Amino acid sequence: MTTFAFSPDYTVKPGETIVETITCLGMSKAAFARHMGIEPAHLHKLISAKKPITPEIALKLEAVTHTPASFWNNLESNYRSAEMRRHTPDDENMAWLKAHPVKEMLARGWISGETPQARLQSLLNFYRVATPKAWADVWGRPLAAARVSPKYVIKREATAAFLCAGENDVIASECRPYEASRLRETLPELRRLTLRSFSMETLVSARRLLAEVGVALRIVKALRGVPLNGATRWVRDTPLVILTLRTGRADQVWFALFHELRHVLAGKKTASFLTFGQDWADSEEERIADEFAAEQLLPKKFNAEICHLQSFRDFQAFAQKVGVSVSVVIGRWQHLTGNFVKYTKSIQSLKWPEGVYSF
Repeated sequence: MTTFAFSPDYTVKPGETIVETITCLGMSKAAFARHMGIEPAHLHKLISAKKPITPEIALKLEAVTHTPASFWNNLESNYRSAEMRRHTPDDENMAWLKAHPVKEMLARGWISGETPQARLQSLLNFYRVATPKAWADVWGRPLAAARVSPKYVIKREATAAFLCAGENDVIASECRPYEASRLRETLPELRRLTLRSFSMETLVSARRLLAEVGVALRIVKALRGVPLNGATRWVRDTPLVILTLRTGRADQVWFALFHELRHVLAGKKTASFLTFGQDWADSEEERIADEFAAEQLLPKKFNAEICHLQSFRDFQAFAQKVGVSVSVVIGRWQHLTGNFVKYTKSIQSLKWPEGVYSF
C-alpha cells in the first residue's frame, strides 16, 4: 500500500486557536485582553502572529483559559519552526545568526544544525525565543551585573550566549527559595572552603552550599568576546552567579565569587549594571562589591601586617592564623605591594578539563 506524507505548504497561526478559545469562553476580545492583563493592541498582534507567544504570555493564557502553558508554548514553537522551514533565512536573520559565536556554540553542544536554517532555529530554541526580534526584546537590554576589565571589548551576542547557558542550567536544576539572611550566615562557611585544595570538587561544594540558601552558582567557560571573571543575573526569583575561571587563580576566583554575592545581597533584580564599554573603575556598585569581597576574605585591618610578610613561610603562618587560604593572602599581598609577579607560582590555579564547558 502506498503511503503519502502530509506536508502542507501553509502554517496555522497560534492566534487562530486563541480566537477559537475566546469564542468558546463567550468573551469579546476586549474582555479577554482585560483578563490577560494586556492591551487589546497586544492581543491583536498575538492573534496576527506579529508578536510571539512568550513563556510569560503562555502562563497568562494558562490562567485565563485553563489550558496548560506548555500547549501555548508548543503552538508557538511549532508555528515558528514551520515558518522557518518554509523560508530560507533572510539577510537580517542571517546577520543575526552570524553575529553569534556559532562555531564555539556548536562545539559546546549548545546549538546544532548542518544548515543555516537549522542553526538559526536551534539558536532561537537555545534562547527560548521565537524570533530574532523577540531575542532583541529579551536580550537587547543591560543583561547582568558583571565584573570586567575596562580595557576589553565585550561582544553583546557572545555575552548573551554565555549568560543564557548559565540560565538554562538553572532552569533545569533545583534551588531552595532565596533568603538573604541565610546567605549572610553562610558567608563564613563559604570562606572556609578556600582552605581546601582549589579544585572542581571544591567549587561544586560551594555550589551546593549556595543552593541551600537559594543562590544558583554556575561555572561556565567564557566565550571569545566575553572577558568576564563573573556575572550576576536574576532568573525570576533566583539569583544566578556565573564564574568563568578566566585566570584560573584561586585568589581571583574566590574574590570574584564574593564580589558577585554582594550584587546578590543588594537585591536589585533588574539587571541594570552591565553597560558595554563602561569603565567599571568608575562604578559605585563595583567599588562597593570590591570592598565587600575584600572585607569578607581578609578584613582591611590585616593590610599592614600582610604588607610586612617576607617569605612563603610567613604567608602560611598568617593564613593559618586568620583561617583563609595562602593563595588569598598572596593575592592580597600582591595587590597591596603592587608586585604582581613574586610568589605567583605559589598561588593555586585550576585549568578547564578538556571537553568540559560548564558545571
